Amino acid sequence: MFSNLKIGVRLAVGFAVLIAMMLAVGVTALVRLNTINEDVEDIIHDHTPKVAMANQMIADVNAAGIAIRNAMLIGSDTQGMDSELQKVMEAKTRIEEGSRKLIELANTERERQITKAIEEHRAIYFAGIANLNRLVKAGDYKQALHLMYTDYRPLFRALYAVALLCVASGATALALLSIGCSPRLPPIAGCVAGVYRCAPSGAPEVCSASSRWEPVGDAPCSRVGAVCVAPTDGPAHCARAQSDAAADAPDASDGGAE
Repeated sequence: MFSNLKIGVRLAVGFAVLIAMMLAVGVTALVRLNTINEDVEDIIHDHTPKVAMANQMIADVNAAGIAIRNAMLIGSDTQGMDSELQKVMEAKTRIEEGSRKLIELANTERERQITKAIEEHRAIYFAGIANLNRLVKAGDYKQALHLMYTDYRPLFRALYAVALLCVASGATALALLSIGCSPRLPPIAGCVAGVYRCAPSGAPEVCSASSRWEPVGDAPCSRVGAVCVAPTDGPAHCARAQSDAAADAPDASDGGAE
């Protein structure tokens, strides 16, 4: 039937089809450009500020770790020790502010999962920091060093890992969350936030902001030859177990008599 049409009609139909194809290409290009513009706007105004906050949080976690280590190394220099402990508190303030802003800006389920993980780990991390501060100020540097290796370092690694999730791409972060970088939260226990205890396993625990008993460290105290201590005026922690010889030694105050 098309072959019976006049040449003018054929040309008109051909140009009409060509124009329709050009319009389709133009509309597709406009839609794609609009999508690209929206993605660029998200990167500039949403993703980039969040990544910058997460990077600052990572830097502050490192700064707090370096400062608490320096405070132990300085030792008897009270002024220098106080200066390092002040840096810890300044880093804590910045991390809390960054965590609060990230929670406010979270607009996807993935981001809400990550910010929840950060908040949970932040509370436990700084409970450990408070314990280290107490020991350093008391001059118990050996116990502080022991606590750093048994309790503090796992908390540091956990908070550092979840902060890194904010920097990872969406697909990478979701994959990391699925394999366990997000905390596997224990059941809600109804405890009072900030309260400490020694668990039946012999590990110190702290009640988190979501009323869950969270471990302060990644192993029972017995694994490192220590016992869990939960003083009424401070955080629960691992303390060096008194040796049998020391426990059985006679008191010098009575002249060594039994």
